[in-house]
Amino acid sequence: MKKSYLCVSNFKKEMDMIFDYFSCYLEGIQLCSGETTLLPAKEVLRTICDADFQNNCFDLTVTDTDVHYDYEYAKPPKDGMFLINVTRHSDGLSLLVFIDTRTTPNYIWVEKTADSDAETVCRQVALALGNAISNVANKYGWIAKIDKYAPGDPDDVNLLFSALLYVDDYNKDGIPSFYNYVKDTKRVWEIINLLHRKVDYKHKAKPIMRVLRAAYDADLLDRPAWKSVIREFKKDGQLCLASFNRYMSDENLLAKDQDYLKYLEEFKKVKRNCG
Repeated sequence: MKKSYLCVSNFKKEMDMIFDYFSCYLEGIQLCSGETTLLPAKEVLRTICDADFQNNCFDLTVTDTDVHYDYEYAKPPKDGMFLINVTRHSDGLSLLVFIDTRTTPNYIWVEKTADSDAETVCRQVALALGNAISNVANKYGWIAKIDKYAPGDPDDVNLLFSALLYVDDYNKDGIPSFYNYVKDTKRVWEIINLLHRKVDYKHKAKPIMRVLRAAYDADLLDRPAWKSVIREFKKDGQLCLASFNRYMSDENLLAKDQDYLKYLEEFKKVKRNCG
């Protein structure tokens, strides 16, 4: 598994610069108000967030302060993942919060700000969200506990990359994430890692496109957007739009290129293994 974590480790370093991480544990409580509708702990946060997506009822006020955060959902939830755009009411400071209810414990990622008090802001937001969750979870017999944590390599790489797909797809510049073009969503990390090993050290259009065109023709990828390729592989100035379109055209200019054919054969084997 060592090489499978290579891409994850690189990604994790980048994510550590962007987010602070918090765990959300749910603890059972004794209720004195008679019968209540109980839910298993693993279902509580998803149920709460699904309902809040429809109603936006969380009160994100930091306990014992006048600090209040407004919020809205940045995009629709997907498979137990939620992305929230949080704004500090006093000055308009804005940041993203990602909630993953698929794991035990649940995880909350809070985007770091450029402020000198970034760590304080992240903790304020996480605790305010924890209080809001607890207020609702109480009726199900649970209370939320929020703790900061430092994640190691994930036990489930596919969960990490599906989270990446969901979060990274929210781009203010409108450029789709390259990960969206990988056809086999269960093996995104493997395909992306493979392509990076082939493309990263190439700096001219034709060698780059031999790899990408072969991956496309082997049915590993849908046709990606040029800007998505540039951003994912950091090829600005090395692969222009005209060259990209020329090599991706119906008339395959690489059809007889021996290096392209080698990649194509390799990627077809990967495709068969994915199946």
